Amino acid sequence: MLLWTLLMVLGLLSRHVAIAKKSVVEPRPSWTPLLEGELVTLTCHGVGPLKQERTRWYKNQQEILSKNIIQTNQPGEYRCQTQDSTLSDPVNLVFSSETLILQTPYSVFEGDTLVMRCRGKNMGTVNYMAYYKDERKLRDLIRDFDEFLFISQVGLNDSSKYHCTRIVSRWSTWTEISKPVTIQVQELFSPPELKTTTSEPIEGTPMTLSCETQLSPQRLDTKLNFSFIRDGTVIASGGKNSHVLQIPAIQTKDSGSYRCEAKAVTQNILKQSNYVKISVKSGNLSSFNSSEKISHLSLGLIVTQFIVVVLAASALLFFFGPWSKSGIPQRETLPVQLQTT
Repeated sequence: MLLWTLLMVLGLLSRHVAIAKKSVVEPRPSWTPLLEGELVTLTCHGVGPLKQERTRWYKNQQEILSKNIIQTNQPGEYRCQTQDSTLSDPVNLVFSSETLILQTPYSVFEGDTLVMRCRGKNMGTVNYMAYYKDERKLRDLIRDFDEFLFISQVGLNDSSKYHCTRIVSRWSTWTEISKPVTIQVQELFSPPELKTTTSEPIEGTPMTLSCETQLSPQRLDTKLNFSFIRDGTVIASGGKNSHVLQIPAIQTKDSGSYRCEAKAVTQNILKQSNYVKISVKSGNLSSFNSSEKISHLSLGLIVTQFIVVVLAASALLFFFGPWSKSGIPQRETLPVQLQTT
């Protein structure tokens, strides 16, 4: 059981180490799409200090440069890799020549504050601006300098298509409408899974419960708190290595339905695991069952021995009984005389 627990913890750590080695591309400005000709700064982050790592950059799967930071105004799919990290996820730079664009972050995670910017190329006074989600108006903005929309604590259900409109006047008045942009809110961490060494422990034996989840590679610095619940009551929460609960000697009163919770502290996101039914077996009952099994086995051996003795005795009587000994007079056979007339 101890070996199983050690392997489970080492497996969890190895998964986190494998994820932590992936490089990450950071674009500045962190908007998409960008206005045509706009300059973008790309920084590659690995596991070591930025100035000490050698970095390779790839555009559309072709290696282009070997430096930590690059600048570009060219569209394409950019990746990077530092000397101590694996290849990063792609960042797709998109440049637009539209008169009005809706700019959004490259990635949005649940719990984030989603910031959108309605940005136009034409100069003039903005008399009216509005944001839409699936053709439903979210907000009106009538101040010329207020071009941002903030949505706090977004969830997975905020994934949708968004666009914006504005009315601009200069020498005349006209209306501009942006193309719709699909925003996909990503999971900050996966729903936790409760794992146990056994679902039917014996009273007095140790048991380990593990609340396992996986952070997004882009948010490995997220702090999670874990709690363990039995039949609706919290039995453990927080503390060092709080994703593992060790019970040195479980008792029959510990039987029940268990689940665990993982909570992102800063984002205030709570996720629950599946339920696991744990039934603790009595140690005395186990001993009784063992004794009963031994008694049944002993009785079977006794019966078997008795049958063997009876068969052996019967064989001895058959071969060495008084009727089989030599010297015992046998019945004489009298000759039969035939009379003739």
